[in-house]
Amino acid sequence: MLLHVLPGVLSPRLSHAPDALISKWHIQSGATVLDLGYGSGVLGLAALRAGAERLVALDINPQPFSPQS
Repeated sequence: MLLHVLPGVLSPRLSHAPDALISKWHIQSGATVLDLGYGSGVLGLAALRAGAERLVALDINPQPFSPQS
């Protein structure tokens, strides 16, 4: 997955936390996921890929993440 991480947003590449979280969660197909303080958006996007049907992502940074294909 290619993400364009804006200046001032912590890159998910600087930490192993996203990998550790993703390896431990169990998301039921069709679930709604809440991502508080989503930063780069990598966890929310991974939740959608894992089967979540809906993602609600909230952050205080007014600039949203930008998924790139």
